[in-house]
Amino acid sequence: MDNYEVLEIIHTSRHGNSIIAKVKEKYKESCDKTYALKLIGPLDNRLEKLMFKREIDALRTLNSCSSIVKIRGHITNVDFNKHKNWGAILLDFVRGENLEELDMNDFSQVKKYEICIKILKAMQEAHSNNVLHRDIKPSNIMYNEETGEITIIDFGTSKIKTIIDKETTIPFFSRNYSAPEVISGNDTTEASDIFSIGAVMFKILLGVEPNGTEMMKKTMIDMMVLGELRTLIEKMITEDPKERI
Repeated sequence: MDNYEVLEIIHTSRHGNSIIAKVKEKYKESCDKTYALKLIGPLDNRLEKLMFKREIDALRTLNSCSSIVKIRGHITNVDFNKHKNWGAILLDFVRGENLEELDMNDFSQVKKYEICIKILKAMQEAHSNNVLHRDIKPSNIMYNEETGEITIIDFGTSKIKTIIDKETTIPFFSRNYSAPEVISGNDTTEASDIFSIGAVMFKILLGVEPNGTEMMKKTMIDMMVLGELRTLIEKMITEDPKERI
């Protein structure tokens, strides 16, 4: 912490237990590289420590993957904001805006398809490395207008599939984008991420906020979405995870 200068606070969670700051190294005048410093805490109980470790483990596992935010280091026992025992994760600073901040009506249909394909490829890499994100939503997907690239961020609720612990059943979800089994606190699999990606694609391609499987299916019929595309999304957002594509 002492080696970095805070340039600005980028995000503070609703409960104040997660803060992201844009920082740069203090003692390298010729270096203008910036980072994102994610502060989590205080790490006073087993669940907080577990989630902190999960995020680090997931990011380390995916550090060689494209389109996923890169971790550069981490530290615990940080004193911050009059609290002790915070955890800090140093990440590459991802330039651009998240998809929640963008008006998708400004994008051509071809560009929307390209963004969806890049999201699918990024999550395919994560799943190939046995990492479940568990909170895919527009605000966790960054888009760089200059390069056209997307970056998946925020692995705070992620899970390495081979690690099993009782806290796995505690539900962390975003209602409009999480799969039914995630919302109900049941076990999550790759299929849970697939549901979320389907809901994100629905939002990107139609410009409508998703609100459950039946609503999305009806909206696609009402908006006369092309048959093959509609069938694909329907197979991603079906309520039964065993029936998802």
